[in-house]
Amino acid sequence: MDNVDQKHMPHKLLYEITDGFSEKRLLGRGAFGAVYKVQKKWRKRLRAIPGYTSLEVDCQQVKKCMEIALKCIDNEKQRRPDIEYIVEQLTEVHSFISAMSVLFSDIQFG
Repeated sequence: MDNVDQKHMPHKLLYEITDGFSEKRLLGRGAFGAVYKVQKKWRKRLRAIPGYTSLEVDCQQVKKCMEIALKCIDNEKQRRPDIEYIVEQLTEVHSFISAMSVLFSDIQFG
């Protein structure tokens, strides 16, 4: 997927999934930047990958990251989450994904 890793996303990819940083995709703006609605774009990109099997799981990750990002850009500093909350939220997503992976492997291999 365009050499996307956890630390860096090429500007070209960001431009594409935000429809050119379109106002219609803008969810919020805060002190640290803007958050764009990209979940449907990610879903479409992931579906296009031959043999891709974890669409729903990955889309849940994107959704959770968008929710966290919106909280992080709140104009009221005291309402922004601290790192403990962020880690807790991401850990919950990871636990959910792990449980889903076990469930799906049990269903597939019965």
